[in-house]
Amino acid sequence: MKKRMIGAMLASLGTIATLPAHADATLYGIAQGSIDYGNNGGSIGNHLYYQDIGTRIGFKGADKLDNGSQAIWNIYQYMTTWGSREAWIGLTDERYGTFRSGKAKSTYSQLMDDFDLFESNTTLVSTFKDGTYLSFPTNSVFYATPNLGGLVIKGDYQFKDGERQQYHGYAVSAKYSQEMFALYGIYQRFGNAGRDLGDPIEGSWYSPVAAGGKSMYSYMLGAQVYPVKNLILGGLYQHEQQDLASAPAFNAGATRMKRDSMLLMAQYSAGPWTPRAGYVRQFAGKFDQGPKLAAADQLEVGTDYNLTKHSLAYVEAAWIRNRDQNGFQSSAGTDGWSATKTGDSKVISFGLIELF
Repeated sequence: MKKRMIGAMLASLGTIATLPAHADATLYGIAQGSIDYGNNGGSIGNHLYYQDIGTRIGFKGADKLDNGSQAIWNIYQYMTTWGSREAWIGLTDERYGTFRSGKAKSTYSQLMDDFDLFESNTTLVSTFKDGTYLSFPTNSVFYATPNLGGLVIKGDYQFKDGERQQYHGYAVSAKYSQEMFALYGIYQRFGNAGRDLGDPIEGSWYSPVAAGGKSMYSYMLGAQVYPVKNLILGGLYQHEQQDLASAPAFNAGATRMKRDSMLLMAQYSAGPWTPRAGYVRQFAGKFDQGPKLAAADQLEVGTDYNLTKHSLAYVEAAWIRNRDQNGFQSSAGTDGWSATKTGDSKVISFGLIELF
């Protein structure tokens, strides 16, 4: 009896060994943290604190199909919630481009990342965002063309999500790149959405909110030039127009706001060092009636130092001139740089990043 059982088990193992293998999965992620000194423009004053600036882990894979294309997937999350950052599946083909669906980095966010080269939570993208887009829409479809002689076109459609929001939107971007320069453009629009300027403490200044019959749109135009090896110079202009879901207390009769922003960036690599500098100007927000929303500025300088192929150390310093509590780089929080700004603020960050 024992011999027959052992024989049956061995036969089963042999059958399993002949089954097709699953598609390979890759474990990847980033560990990053910083020690910061500064103030958030509120009542805390200058102090020393630690920040985890986005440690996360993910799994991704690709499975080659018979027609030459690949099925691709990605599940990426912060350490506490499965799929909190990205969770999508798609197809990619060198001839036809890439399609994916699920929760993924938006087209608008991808373009912003091309310009923001800073590592810490004081990134210029965070200040430039100003409530105009979602970084990781929950329900979306995305398509990117193959490289067409230097031109790549991307687009996404963001469906309504009954659990999180009742608005929908779309974005279309184009990038044309050559050896010495790259040109960028993007347009995005949300329907049944507005800007909530009445409750900045809850972070609603930082993303659209559901608002029936209202809409908001923005577009960006930019360029990067590479005049010499290892030098990048870039500039980006953004225009936004937002119907208001809730007006600010100082201008209760306002129903719409327009605002322009400008971002400038420079970076140079020399051996293990990569120094960079950036500047953001948010011009005054103009309402359809009543007083304006004050302008704001951010200046940031810093450098990376590559320790190994996958790890680096950095130091960055940022200053914000934020008058009249205008919501510049506003998001929910009670400490550190992520807290809601109520005035001028500054910070120096010392951080480590490990990619795996």
